[in-house]
Amino acid sequence: MSEKKSVLLEASTKMASLSDSDVSSSISVNVPSDVQVTALSDGLYHIKWVFDISSIENARGSQETTFRLDQYSSAFYKLTLKYYKQDPEPDQCECSPDTQFMMNLKLKREACPTSQGLISMDGRDQSAAVWARVGRCQKIILDQLPYIVWKSETFPVIPDWDATEIPCQFWIKFYQSVGEINAHRQFTNLYVNQLNCDVTFSFDEINEDEPIGGHVFLLSARSSIFAAMFHGEMQETSTRKVCIKDIKPDIFKQLLHYIYSGRTSTKLSEENAQPLFVAADMYDIEDLKDECVQFLLTCIKLENAINLIKFWIKFYQSVGEINAHRQFTNLYVNQLNCDVTFSFDEINEDEPIGGHVFLLSARSSIFAAMFHGEMQETSTRKVCIKDIKPDIFKQLLHYIYSGRTSTKLSEENAQPLFVAADMYDIEDLKDECVQFLLTCIKLENAINLMAWAHVHAVDSLKEAALAFVASHGKEICKQDDWERLIKNYPDLCLLATRSMWK
Repeated sequence: MSEKKSVLLEASTKMASLSDSDVSSSISVNVPSDVQVTALSDGLYHIKWVFDISSIENARGSQETTFRLDQYSSAFYKLTLKYYKQDPEPDQCECSPDTQFMMNLKLKREACPTSQGLISMDGRDQSAAVWARVGRCQKIILDQLPYIVWKSETFPVIPDWDATEIPCQFWIKFYQSVGEINAHRQFTNLYVNQLNCDVTFSFDEINEDEPIGGHVFLLSARSSIFAAMFHGEMQETSTRKVCIKDIKPDIFKQLLHYIYSGRTSTKLSEENAQPLFVAADMYDIEDLKDECVQFLLTCIKLENAINLIKFWIKFYQSVGEINAHRQFTNLYVNQLNCDVTFSFDEINEDEPIGGHVFLLSARSSIFAAMFHGEMQETSTRKVCIKDIKPDIFKQLLHYIYSGRTSTKLSEENAQPLFVAADMYDIEDLKDECVQFLLTCIKLENAINLMAWAHVHAVDSLKEAALAFVASHGKEICKQDDWERLIKNYPDLCLLATRSMWK
């Protein structure tokens, strides 16, 4: 049974069980005089209206009314009833008891008159069940259409011609209770109005966008990456300041808005869906990733098909793979069921960190030899790390479990991370460090990067640094680092000099 049908069945059962006292004790909402709205329970509303047949002059037409659930919603709802009279049989008069109307119903969410044409989105009626009864007909389910519209099929109604009105009843079952709606709105307002923020996100110095605030525990509850950032060993845990360098400010702000509200601050488009997917992937927001994918599936056309295929291949994982990846990462981040302990030298006061023998062994041939060979660690399951700084080793472990470091690569950590990855045979981390360092070559560090690459046999970085040195020969030769290169690495200096003269 679909979610919509399940909710509808539940609400219908609840309606059938309500007594007159239940209805009379429920909340009445102030609405136009021709409409009566009663708030029942758990997001279920009962709307009464009448179809006036006393003034009907034409064989077809429509009647409508607009009302507002003003205690819980800033928007208006328009009810529209369209009708036409079936032609009577030749031997019947127009008001024969067998003469019937053919009708259809539509409920649409309208813009609030004070909102300058924009519909205020409070999050509850994006998904709701609506059904109705007109006169003595059976209950009719209205189908939900795009843009917050519900519409029925055409159905027959035989009026009581002695009366002047046909009673109309509607039931709306929102998929959230009023408490859930209010909690959702208030959490969203914390971000939108920047209230009581305890963490600040800034952007790189080139960008002039102002910093934006957030709330550690809300962000941590929605994102395992934020949870690791704010409750682990990372710098942001103590500073509560995060610099965002690899996501554009407008995309990151939409990501934050989605984390709080369940929707982006602007509609998905061909321009923002892919970068939003990438941002959601970085911060482990699976529901936003799903929405971006569903949108992109509607955008496939001749002009973009190849690019979308490339994009999809880059990021595709099955749900099972995603869940397995997340659960393995959580084992390390939350330190669950660890069976090996890594401690650091006595001078360092960092607390020990745990790991899992079989996972580490699967990712590193060095750990495999350590835990399944003749080494001391095989029996003790205790390892003292003396030649790698604690923060670098913890980032190495985080990468082994998750495929990404716990902090972004930088000029400060890329080289020691490469060395740690080389020691423990993590080739994919080595490759990422090298790719990052290739983007960092500049006048101030070219000589040192060239020498470092020479020592660690990173040929691609060495060649790139050599090419940079050769093209900036005059400036390079004036540096103190050049004199140290001549003294410490004469062969490399000779190679660089020859490159300059080519």
